Amino acid sequence: MVITAAARPGGDRAQFTVSALITGGQPDTAYDLVGNDCSALAPLPDHVWATGLTNAAGAAQLSGYASPPRATTAAARTPSDGAFRCGS
Repeated sequence: MVITAAARPGGDRAQFTVSALITGGQPDTAYDLVGNDCSALAPLPDHVWATGLTNAAGAAQLSGYASPPRATTAAARTPSDGAFRCGS
């Protein structure tokens, strides 16, 4: 996983994008990199950080959109394998 941050000179906030390379996946399958803040008091729902489609060899480059920073935990998953659980 690679996190790229950018901020304008003099700005007080940055935007970041997340990308990841996966291998060993199912061929021609969409994968999402998802995460949340893992807060026990007020957990946020999972947020898709990046998405991509595997090639015939099961590899994919997952790419995301610019987002504001927040503390999170992430895991790659397909829609069929259920939600990521904090601490897993």
